[in-house]
Amino acid sequence: MPSFRKILLTGIILGVAGIGGVLFLFYFTKPTLEFRWLFFFLSLTGLSGVSLPLLSMMHQRFSEPDSVNESTLLREAIMIGLFGNLIAWLQIGDMLTLALFFLLLAGGVTIEYLIRLTEKTTWRPRRQ
Repeated sequence: MPSFRKILLTGIILGVAGIGGVLFLFYFTKPTLEFRWLFFFLSLTGLSGVSLPLLSMMHQRFSEPDSVNESTLLREAIMIGLFGNLIAWLQIGDMLTLALFFLLLAGGVTIEYLIRLTEKTTWRPRRQ
């Protein structure tokens, strides 16, 4: 498990950059196409940054000691950011329903479960 100090610093940097950028977009720009794409990039950065320390704390509390590494935490944080972007994209187009929200959530959780299952079953030689 990576040190919480590094994860917290990375999460703070990503979260402040993403959330601060989204707030800047809301207050100082007009909603044109290029700023909409910038919104999706900054919201991905902000959501990933905020979720990174929370995921680390959850894994320290509920997971086995050596079951999580940096790439797993980063992948899960990026998946949370992508899920938030997908929900925002569908909401902007007035296509999001409660059933679709839960269906996408179940699909994301299933994909993450299967990826974690393949990580656990991969053979790794013992370190001496």
